[in-house]
Amino acid sequence: MPVNTETRLKRKRPNLGNFTHDVRTYPDISPPTPTNSHIRCWAQFSIAQQLPCAVPSFPTSLFPLPIMNDEPMTDDELVKMKGPSRLIGFLVHLAMNERARKALRWTGNGLEFVLVNKELVAKMWGNRKHNTKDMDYYKLSRAIREKYEKKDKADKNIKPGKLKKGTRTYSYVFTEHAYPDLMNQTEKDINFITRFAADIGQKYSDNSDLNNVNSPKSPSPQNSD
Repeated sequence: MPVNTETRLKRKRPNLGNFTHDVRTYPDISPPTPTNSHIRCWAQFSIAQQLPCAVPSFPTSLFPLPIMNDEPMTDDELVKMKGPSRLIGFLVHLAMNERARKALRWTGNGLEFVLVNKELVAKMWGNRKHNTKDMDYYKLSRAIREKYEKKDKADKNIKPGKLKKGTRTYSYVFTEHAYPDLMNQTEKDINFITRFAADIGQKYSDNSDLNNVNSPKSPSPQNSD
């Protein structure tokens, strides 16, 4: 017997009476929206603090952590210290590490640095070049002089220098031509490097570290290679 169309529709129509009643029994637990704009903004800020993804992240290089331990490294630690194998990178890597000051540090005179212990620095350089046994200050100073400005017989520039003589014994200066290398190595701008150099120079301005048996006997206005 065929089923009437109206009868079939009635069979498919659900009875929502009980469901409607059940839904209405649940309380509204959502927090009320603050009417005050100041309170509303503070609530949004509080939520953002709880969500790490909502807080912008910055490179750690922009906010360098302070050195908690500024005790100088031992000679053995310095020789085993890892770092760049290119001369400019090697030198600035030491200069930017306050704990390496027994080997090399800033003088406080611009970007001038001094080899506090020239033979130790030479040994470290030899270790980077896998030639610790034969490396000495004479060979290191020759490598440094290769970074000086080169001129021909007519006194015309051939190659700009990245290093030049400093104002005291065993001291050298990074020139502006070395700036790109310094920034690439440290991931800092040149103003940061200059301020750091000035701070270190001021901190050790008594030059007491330059008066030990392995260092220059005393600061000198004349540089000797």
